[in-house]
Amino acid sequence: MPLIKQNTSSAFSSPVPARLGDQGIPDVPGIPDIPEDAAAGHSMTWPPVPMRVITNLARQCGLPETEGCVIMFTLMTTSRIVDRWLATTIKEQGIPRLKLHALITLLASHPEPMGQAELARLLSSEPRAVAGVLGSLVSDGLAAWCSDPDKNSIHLTPNGLTFARHAVLPILGVLYEGAATLTLKERYQLAQTCTQICTCLPASP
Repeated sequence: MPLIKQNTSSAFSSPVPARLGDQGIPDVPGIPDIPEDAAAGHSMTWPPVPMRVITNLARQCGLPETEGCVIMFTLMTTSRIVDRWLATTIKEQGIPRLKLHALITLLASHPEPMGQAELARLLSSEPRAVAGVLGSLVSDGLAAWCSDPDKNSIHLTPNGLTFARHAVLPILGVLYEGAATLTLKERYQLAQTCTQICTCLPASP
């Protein structure tokens, strides 16, 4: 049974065949356009653009090959689509984002406790904001400080573990459904490709 409701018009549906552009500019073979209804409405810095247009732009600018631009644009669009699904799912949880991220991070480190400074680093948040979130988790009975005050470490309580798992499952469901159509080999290839790109383009320009 799917973990999230299937959307037959989403980017997770079967790809449409590659086709010729209106001006006789062929799309890159084997790389279909992302369906317009899947790409529309996302927080993109430009409107959805057919792949043939990206191909033409690369040629107009004199790039030696066009496939790279098309592939990167496909990844960018896919990332935004997945991000929108995740944002919607997180919003439905009714939990403030930083608090949810703290729960997820503590759950991932369980059963090992995590120091407040390390948690702030992983969440890329100000220590004061993280301290407020941790205080809220403790007040709610979802987390508890370790007995050694010198370590300033925190861990999830049994109630916190149950709560965090229920909160995380729908989020993982989005990722699961997104990869459901890929074979194991394709998943490894995609992970390796994305890792190569991230190595070439650091997180901070």
